[in-house]
Amino acid sequence: YSAAGGGGGGAGSEGVGSHYTSGSTSLNSGAGAFSVQASFDGTLIFVTAYTGNTVSVIDAATRTLKQTITLSAGDFPWAAVPSSDNQRLYVTLNGSSGVKVFKLDNGSYVPDTSIGVSGRIDLNGTPVGAALNRPVGTFATGDVLYVANNVLNQVEVINTTTGVDRKSTRLNSSH
Repeated sequence: YSAAGGGGGGAGSEGVGSHYTSGSTSLNSGAGAFSVQASFDGTLIFVTAYTGNTVSVIDAATRTLKQTITLSAGDFPWAAVPSSDNQRLYVTLNGSSGVKVFKLDNGSYVPDTSIGVSGRIDLNGTPVGAALNRPVGTFATGDVLYVANNVLNQVEVINTTTGVDRKSTRLNSSH
C-alpha cells in the first residue's frame, strides 16, 4: 500500500525551488515543493513541486537528486505514487485534471505511452491525493490506483494495466 497527498510546503521563488534541511543533509526540490512519497523499498523519494510543475526523484541512501521530471505548464502535480517495484510512477495533475503515468527506462522515468494518450489518463474534476494497492493474489499486473477528486467529491478507481477508470465512487457530501 502506498499513499501520497497534499501537504502544503513552503513555496520557493520561481526557478529557485524549495529548500529543506534534514539532519545534516540539505535537498533542493522544484519551486513550490508540495508532497513527498517514499518508494515501497525505501530506495527512492519522490517530491512534487506544485508551482514548478516538476517531480524530483531522490536517491534515499545518498540523498542526491537522480532525476527531475518536467511536466507541462499548468499541470500542478499534487501527488506522486510509485508502483511497488518502482517500475511505474503515477502523478496526479491537479491543474489539468489527469494522471500522468511514467515507466522506468534505463534508470530514468519516461512517459508510459502504453497507457492512455502519451502516458496520460484524463479525469474530470480536480485530482489530488492518490493511493495504490495490489489486490490479494496478484503480482506483476492488477494494481489499482485510487485517486481522490475534491471537486467532484469522489474517488476514481483506475486499472493501472489499461489506464481505464474502472469505477467512480461518490462520497457523501453531508457532514
